[in-house]
Amino acid sequence: MDKNIIRICIRMDDEIFKLKNEFMVVKSIIEKIVEMRAAIKRKLGQLKDIHTDLINDNDSKKIFLICLESFHFQYKAMLFDTDNLHRNFLMLTNRAYCDYYNLYNMLHKLFEDYKIDIPTVLQHPVYNDLEPFGEYSLENIYLVHDNAVELITCLICRLRENEISINKYKFKSQSGIRIANFINTLEYDNKILRDQIELYTNYCTFFQETQLKYFTKLVDKIKTLQNEIDEDIKFHETPWDDVTINESDTLIQSIDDCAVSQWGLSSEDLEKSDITTSNPLNDKKKNKNKKK
Repeated sequence: MDKNIIRICIRMDDEIFKLKNEFMVVKSIIEKIVEMRAAIKRKLGQLKDIHTDLINDNDSKKIFLICLESFHFQYKAMLFDTDNLHRNFLMLTNRAYCDYYNLYNMLHKLFEDYKIDIPTVLQHPVYNDLEPFGEYSLENIYLVHDNAVELITCLICRLRENEISINKYKFKSQSGIRIANFINTLEYDNKILRDQIELYTNYCTFFQETQLKYFTKLVDKIKTLQNEIDEDIKFHETPWDDVTINESDTLIQSIDDCAVSQWGLSSEDLEKSDITTSNPLNDKKKNKNKKK
């Protein structure tokens, strides 16, 4: 085999390896987006449950329900932002599936032109051009990408096989048979195949680089929304949120600040402690005893 062709094939193998590794990065970002969206969805679900409980427990007067509307609007605003980001995610995943689906079809046509047997692969769903926001599972996106890369790999193998055949014909031509034009045509046809492989490999590289940029920007947007929600809504933000309040617990008023109330010691603990509450009746009794 010609050394130049060997170098070209090695470079193509490296490109395939690079394509697979870069797509793993895209996959990790997509899966991170799914994880972040699930976390936001859980928190919004908690807010909705709290609102429902408040409505059910305070529906005796209309004024109570009106006062809870601000809480409902807070939930709706967060849900609105979440839905917009989800729609953005659907658009990007839909486009990613579209890119790889079209690439696969172009490669499939090339296989038919060269009369190459198409390898048996798991079939991915047909893309619907009329639904730009149609949802395709992540498994199907990964599948159509793998199928396209598999066809490119098969074409590289065919390129090697053609080059081996050309070298065999060149060796036979040394015996004096006139097949020079035949060999030239084979070399020309193989160069076209090589250029087509490079073209479709570049297509796939471009798709992955573009998707990486789009999904990275979406991650930043979702992270910003998640931080805003976490900053506004804090579940279990105080030690008392996880503590069951018993009947023996007493509501104590702070000695230093009469406007501040807090959950404090039980009645038994109060008797043992030096902390007392100010009581006008007790003060009068003490004053009488002192006079006596």
